Amino acid sequence: MRIAIVGTGALGSLFAAKLYPCCEVFMVGSWLKAINNINEQGLRIQHKSSEEIVGVKAYNITEDVPMVDCVLILVKGWQTNFAGKLAAKLVRNSGLVITLQNGIGNIDKLSNYISSDSLSMGVTTQGSELLSPGYVRYVGGGDTYLESNNVHLQSTLTIKNIFETAGFSTIVTDDLRGHLWGKLAASSGINAMTALLRIRNGDLLSNEYSVKLVVGAANETANIASSLGIDLPYDISEFVMDVILSTSHNRSSMLQDVMRGAPTEIESINCAIVRIGKEIGIQTPINSMLCDLIRASVAIGDKNANIEVV
Repeated sequence: MRIAIVGTGALGSLFAAKLYPCCEVFMVGSWLKAINNINEQGLRIQHKSSEEIVGVKAYNITEDVPMVDCVLILVKGWQTNFAGKLAAKLVRNSGLVITLQNGIGNIDKLSNYISSDSLSMGVTTQGSELLSPGYVRYVGGGDTYLESNNVHLQSTLTIKNIFETAGFSTIVTDDLRGHLWGKLAASSGINAMTALLRIRNGDLLSNEYSVKLVVGAANETANIASSLGIDLPYDISEFVMDVILSTSHNRSSMLQDVMRGAPTEIESINCAIVRIGKEIGIQTPINSMLCDLIRASVAIGDKNANIEVV
């Protein structure tokens, strides 16, 4: 199976590095510095006690890119429309496009470019920190879930096997919504709080006040899910603690974005939760506060923006 990974950031680089020994895989993106570094020096991935260089190919979107059996979308929510247009050009008629993105609303955007039969969702709690373009640190994580696509079930099972061979514990499920909203709930607390406090995930547990806000935001999100008829497959408070502990050394994607001066995914996480809450008449004061604070932080700018995180 030939797989294209759309995205050259932290998670895109992680999946490319881990999948490279297991299948034919390449990366596609528009970040020229990352693309050039990967092609000239190799994709570097740092583990706890070792480091490796992977010879995966990275294409610029302006190049002639080969068609593939599967496209994995691993870009930020604000890049979803671009990714959808690109994936539609890359995937074969019999192929499958899977989004493993954070937040909600991505599948609706992608459906404007890709037929529902060829489009599938996934959820991953794998964590990766971008150290510099083409250089990432793997910080671990839990299970990855793939939606059971009836039209492309065999392809989904093949991808599951590839993920498992790469070291990602993977489960195929008929009901992904609970896992999607569970991750959204965890992200609503962890990502915004780490970005505001400029701390790693594990440091959230250092005081009762940050724990209270993280769990409060997650519970607000879980309440929205319940009102929409979506059952989470675990106790959300326990799940949030598990995610923090399993990615304790990680800088969340939102923290990394704020520190680099890049756009964040706040609109598809906390702000999206607030919007849905207003639509169905449920108040979400903590998520609303976090939404406004991140927007304010981004508007003001960060004195550390564009300083390389090493």
